[in-house]
Amino acid sequence: MLILGFDLSLSNTGWALLEVIDKWNFRVIKTGHIKTCLTEGKIKYSTGSRLTKISKQMMNILERFNADCVVKESSFSNGNIKSTQQIFKVVGVFEMLIHQSDIFTFTEYAPATIKKTITGNGRSSKEEVTLAIEKLTTIKTKNDNITDAIAVALTYAIKNNLIVL
Repeated sequence: MLILGFDLSLSNTGWALLEVIDKWNFRVIKTGHIKTCLTEGKIKYSTGSRLTKISKQMMNILERFNADCVVKESSFSNGNIKSTQQIFKVVGVFEMLIHQSDIFTFTEYAPATIKKTITGNGRSSKEEVTLAIEKLTTIKTKNDNITDAIAVALTYAIKNNLIVL
């Protein structure tokens, strides 16, 4: 089974493809991120152009890997209205692409659920999640969004009894 996990962001969306081999074996096949910049040199990019880049790359990822299910971290408001609006624009693009791709298994998990599943503590820090992912997968990444995407995919596999750790 192939599980495609996403950690959505306007500036750096992380993704990870996890293959479940059997209840005791899994592997991370591929990871990546979709980086969009607000500015590059003297050029300022609009939110629309950044969303277009995200949309094109996400569609490419969805078509390329043909995963059995797609899972993402639930979005939340951090109190900053502008940031909240931006992330929900990305969520809208993402959900539209899922619908257009005819992906039938799509779910999302709250950050606390992911942390609890991966580390045993729903209030664990980014560093604790990273350490747990490194132990479980031997993958070391300096990109928090990729680490979170791996954690999201693993959470789906664990919660659905596809793997046992």
